Amino acid sequence: MKMTDDRLRVVIAVTEFSPLSALWRAAMNLLNESPAELVALFVDDDRWRRAASLPFTREISRFGGSAADFTVQRAEQINKEAITRTRQRIKQLASKADLALAFEVLPESDQQRVNEFVGGGQNILIAPSSITKRPIYTHLTRLDCRILLVEAAEEK
Repeated sequence: MKMTDDRLRVVIAVTEFSPLSALWRAAMNLLNESPAELVALFVDDDRWRRAASLPFTREISRFGGSAADFTVQRAEQINKEAITRTRQRIKQLASKADLALAFEVLPESDQQRVNEFVGGGQNILIAPSSITKRPIYTHLTRLDCRILLVEAAEEK
């Protein structure tokens, strides 16, 4: 996806546990102030895959309590389900607001692509406050953009 450089871009950084409604409200408030390109960026975390690579990792069912090996395939399935749920929810919000929205999935480690989406002096990144605990946050703070953190407690 090619991003335009001459227009304000509001980027909503989401994870599998993001407070989507609160992030969306913050983005809508900014878009009411000035027109901008809107992008939802799913920050793909590889912790599931790393956990699955450990020989002693087990998955315990919430319903029956049974345990099974936690495999790389299961980690990929969980990750794909989280991305699909998040994409659907974001698209619903955009549809209700009658807005065009780009949705991208980027590995947290792909700093060059993160730069392409977020970098730029007038761009604004809206992210859950929990992102400050993830490795990507250090990189984000080095970018030339405004960062607006939203507390998870704001989710209703």
